Amino acid sequence: MAGPDRRALFAAAPLALAAMPAAAQAPGTGRVTAEAFGARGDGQADDAGAIQAAIAALGPQGGVLVLAARTYRVDRGLRLDPTRVSISGARAVLDGRRLPAGTALLTVTAPPDAPQYDQAPQVIEGLILRGPGSRSPSTGIAMATTTETRSSRITLRNLSISEFGTGIDYGAKTYLCQAFSLQVHGCRTCLAFTSNDDAGENMSFYGCTLGNSDVAVANRAGAMTVFQGCAFDYCRQWFVGSGLNQFFGCWFEKHRPTAEQDIPFDLVAGNLLLQGGGIQISGVDFAQGNRNRFMFMARDRQARIVLRDCFAWNWRTASGALAGGEGSILIDGMAGQGNRHVPAITKDDRRHNVFGDAGRFSGETLTLPCWVGGDGTQRETAHLIRWNSARGEAALSTARPRSGSRCLRILKEVGGGTDFTFSVAAPIRPGQGFGAALWYRVDGPGPLGPIWFQIHWGRALATDAHGVTRFGDTQFWGEVQSPAAAAELADWREVRFNSRALDHTATAPQEAPAWASHVLITTSLVSVGAGTEVFLADVGGWTL
Repeated sequence: MAGPDRRALFAAAPLALAAMPAAAQAPGTGRVTAEAFGARGDGQADDAGAIQAAIAALGPQGGVLVLAARTYRVDRGLRLDPTRVSISGARAVLDGRRLPAGTALLTVTAPPDAPQYDQAPQVIEGLILRGPGSRSPSTGIAMATTTETRSSRITLRNLSISEFGTGIDYGAKTYLCQAFSLQVHGCRTCLAFTSNDDAGENMSFYGCTLGNSDVAVANRAGAMTVFQGCAFDYCRQWFVGSGLNQFFGCWFEKHRPTAEQDIPFDLVAGNLLLQGGGIQISGVDFAQGNRNRFMFMARDRQARIVLRDCFAWNWRTASGALAGGEGSILIDGMAGQGNRHVPAITKDDRRHNVFGDAGRFSGETLTLPCWVGGDGTQRETAHLIRWNSARGEAALSTARPRSGSRCLRILKEVGGGTDFTFSVAAPIRPGQGFGAALWYRVDGPGPLGPIWFQIHWGRALATDAHGVTRFGDTQFWGEVQSPAAAAELADWREVRFNSRALDHTATAPQEAPAWASHVLITTSLVSVGAGTEVFLADVGGWTL
């Protein structure tokens, strides 16, 4: 053949090759479709075999499996080499609702002959994965490489994963993985980190949404996780586990917890950082209150939770404390003007109480930084004053202990209408918030009330010869009044405060003003009659 006929054949050759089915193309050409291997994509026939055959056809050189905007029924798990193969879909649905129990819809595992380094970056993108239900022992994507020196590294992008027991299981040999715009919802656990076998280094998530599940993140392996600009919506718990976990500019929102054990952030060991963003408990049935015992749990003694510049809404807890456990919690600035309903107490334990054992009156002598005061009195000690023959004093007592062997007894021998106060001071740094609590009960012939418990910011000027602090500027920011009925005062009652007044020198509503050096807690007995005894126990202060 020669001349124009030969030239016409060569001109038509590219079109003829392009029209050939992918099955007829040489392995490793870079792109295949599942339809070329018999997939129907109608949601009726099982396409698992065809999809797996298409992946295998990419050969040692690898390439991209392209899935159309169809529904592919998958009745058995698929396997993918993350060093050679990518999957790209345009809203392709992998329907795994008929998967056998305990199966992963897609297992990412590198075989022994996979390259250790220098493999092209592989991506799974544009897919919708549906599972057999959140209570099934199933997994959407499982990272599970068992070969030594190989890894399960792959990038996930624009995926929707729902109705699995576990949305994504980051298992053995998984590290340096990135995820962009994931939507994982309707699962028992959205993301689980389950292996520390050469795994867990810098697992990063950007702009992802985890929601409508029992647990958003379960870091059981102690992985290093980083979340930036992610949303955590309506999960029973947002975080459970260990490791080094960092959340930057993330938003957390959920319904009111209805069980004591529904702790939104439960850190077993390691570190948890929340910087920026916000945490909001829904206002639905607000009057019924949140029934979770704590918002944060730091179980291990060395576990550490840090909150920086977070927006807070409705962080109330059943215990009145923000955090529990043996670890520590640090709060550096609650951002925004809308902060409401944050517990007065950060951690209700002796180690974090600024008054320590002194506030529990467990020693032989009174060491709490406190004093009594009154109009027209003569001071004999910090804890004793006199009006001629009548006196007012504060001293340790074994008569009405609450939680230990002693409490504090405050006696007023002068009649009602005469000013008499008991004060406690705690140092504060500008920019810190403060929560306080104490327990009280009252005995006496009457009248027995009301008693006012007040809290102020104060600027200390000097200390007199008796150890009593003199204050210059003060600013009132909280008050609790005792009940009027004597019967309600005969047993122990609790008083709680949380700083929330805004001073023009403070950067947020709950923070101490720039001029403040102390928090001043006062108990005013001006209205009680002569012979009244007020007993105090478990005086606590916690900085936020």
